[in-house]
Amino acid sequence: MNRRIFALPLLTLTTATIALAAPTLNLSLMKVTAVTTNGVRSETLAPADKVTPGDTLLQRATLKTDKALKSGHIVLPVPKNTRYLSGTASTFKDLSLDYSADGGKTYSVQPMKTVTVTENGKTVQKQVPVPENEYTALRWTIVTLPKDAAVTVSYRVSVN
Repeated sequence: MNRRIFALPLLTLTTATIALAAPTLNLSLMKVTAVTTNGVRSETLAPADKVTPGDTLLQRATLKTDKALKSGHIVLPVPKNTRYLSGTASTFKDLSLDYSADGGKTYSVQPMKTVTVTENGKTVQKQVPVPENEYTALRWTIVTLPKDAAVTVSYRVSVN
């Protein structure tokens, strides 16, 4: 059964200096296909116009600016009918990465949730880490981006 994902996730750029800079944002969602040629495994990227459950997609955003950019965020929601693939988000020395498990309302390095469990015959509530496949958005924090620079962030999802 082919399933199409029509709504590309929104890309949000928030900056304190957006009025001073002229950023350009490029967002892409590509289907990742593994290919083996002569025993060597590689990957190809193609437009994600037709996807099926189990397909892997690469979400990528590139921010370019012609003026120095001081502080900001690149926020990428996880598309509907997909789940974030653990450990696939790009990381950089100059960018911090936070995750959301509540649709982008809050972010942290490791989102937590409250669960009710029984311990020693008593019902108690505990804070536990949210499984990465339940993340709903990723946020990269930019401290500075020099004039005429670009930064590309990405992550992978699996189609439900």
